[in-house]
Amino acid sequence: MREYVNNVVRIQYLLGDRNVLPNMIWDSIQHHPDSHEAVNLLARAYYGRQSSPSFSMLQSTDVQTTISALLASLQSKGRYHFSADDAMAALHVVSLFLFEGGQGRWEEFLAFAAAYVRAVLDNPTFRGGPADALECASAKDQFVVKTTIWFDVLAAITTRRPPLLLQYTRALFNPNMSWVGAPPRYSMLSPMGCENRVVWALAETATLAEWKRDQETAGTLSMRALLQRTEAIDAHLHPPLRPAPAPADADACARAAAAEIFRTSARLFLRSVESGPFPHVRDVHDAACETFTSIVDLPAAAVAAARQQTRGTVVRSTVFGIFICGSLTEDLPRREALKTQLLLHAGQEGVGNCAAVSALLDLLWAERDSGERNAPVRWRERLAEAHILLV
Repeated sequence: MREYVNNVVRIQYLLGDRNVLPNMIWDSIQHHPDSHEAVNLLARAYYGRQSSPSFSMLQSTDVQTTISALLASLQSKGRYHFSADDAMAALHVVSLFLFEGGQGRWEEFLAFAAAYVRAVLDNPTFRGGPADALECASAKDQFVVKTTIWFDVLAAITTRRPPLLLQYTRALFNPNMSWVGAPPRYSMLSPMGCENRVVWALAETATLAEWKRDQETAGTLSMRALLQRTEAIDAHLHPPLRPAPAPADADACARAAAAEIFRTSARLFLRSVESGPFPHVRDVHDAACETFTSIVDLPAAAVAAARQQTRGTVVRSTVFGIFICGSLTEDLPRREALKTQLLLHAGQEGVGNCAAVSALLDLLWAERDSGERNAPVRWRERLAEAHILLV
């Protein structure tokens, strides 16, 4: 078990702080039975894939029984008896589904972790609201809050619903917020490799997509209102005015590269909501090209110091960007380049959702190439049907 915590946790949280996370998780499993059981499942999944790349934990009836027992144990505790270790156990099970390709009952465990996040951020002790609560939280609570919000934002893209924690994402990361005194120091670059403003933009775009769909269904969509909402998000997705200083180490390089991919792919997502998922719309096409460049040509600061391992870390951390870019790309060589990125950098460990995302892209491309050229790309519908979490 200690070997798993020391070595495999870097696969579970690719861009996390390797000096902090292993000890945090080890401490949790030492005294928390549900965390121990969840990490044991992760370890079995990892080592099973080492022996056989086609190995699947989720095909085992015993494993499904254990997962159900873990959920029942967590749910039995009630809102005011939650602990950070309970939430971490839930996140470990979400990671198990990610190890197995990103499909499965991850929503149930994510909802439990989200309930704990609400309890932390609604703490009445902190008059400054969620931002104050997160700033003053323990290292473990900060990790749980940031990880859960990140999973929640990307889950909203799969479920086609607004994030469960939307109000907290707005309170923590809205770039339009003004602060009394110094702004908060918390950052989503670790452990997620995404800037705070981009996390906010992804959450708002997922919410905007549902608003647009509801307005269209009701026959009340105002293009002026849609444009205003789109511009309010897009204003915060421009490249930085000044180049960031060169990253100091490989982890910082990976985070910088991932952050640029998330920024460009968030903009592509926004364009696809504004204009519809039509690859030949100029704005969508240009955003897809920008995203492709950020994926295939890592930012110069990262390339200078990047090793193959660093590039693999970036690719596996940004499958959302690769998926949306591939979905809305018509150019065949670019499609192949994106698929190569997924398969080449999936990792020798055999865990993760790169293969599942690659297969889903193949399905979308086959549909696209056999259908009408002016038809919309149903990338979110196919993603929802597959129920893959793009983390």
